[in-house]
Amino acid sequence: MHLEGQNKGVIIVNRVKKCDICSRWKHSNKICKGKLTCPRCGEHYGEADCCSQSSCINYRKEHSLDMACLVFEYFKLINVICAYVNVDFVLAKNF
Repeated sequence: MHLEGQNKGVIIVNRVKKCDICSRWKHSNKICKGKLTCPRCGEHYGEADCCSQSSCINYRKEHSLDMACLVFEYFKLINVICAYVNVDFVLAKNF
């Protein structure tokens, strides 16, 4: 948060976006080109139709789509690099 136009010493790290359509990290619903998937199993249309155990669509491991996901942690780290080094996403991925 910036107070009274003063932003010296304040570093803002962007949050990692999650799409509610395809359940993948790093983009929002507005630009999604994926198919509607269940955030629990990554395969079915919706959670009501899901009969499978939890499996992350991003990492294909047995955990639900939450902040325990290694893909989420990867994108979070890139966002921190972007903020502290003041570079864009593409350059931060190469650090």
